[in-house]
Amino acid sequence: MSDSQTVSRVVAVNTPNGLHMIPCSRICEFAAQFDSSAQLRFGERVADARARLELMSLGAGAGSQIELTAAGDDAQTLVDGLADLFDQGFPPLERNKPTGAD
Repeated sequence: MSDSQTVSRVVAVNTPNGLHMIPCSRICEFAAQFDSSAQLRFGERVADARARLELMSLGAGAGSQIELTAAGDDAQTLVDGLADLFDQGFPPLERNKPTGAD
């Protein structure tokens, strides 16, 4: 039996320019780390969390309310992490620095 679940949460866009290229890139990079699928809804528009251009086409400006929805075994962790990105203003994701690359 699977523990698959669907989780939703509403968040606010806290960036002055809304969901532009950088926040959309952060969302895609983060969502790609999970097995669950995720979507963002703004009004009647829906975008796959792994599709940067779809995210940008939502047209969500500063202060917009976005519904995050994920489905799968790690859906709760994915939605919580995406919500954290929104809350923190989309900081750069931590990356492993190659050895000797100082």
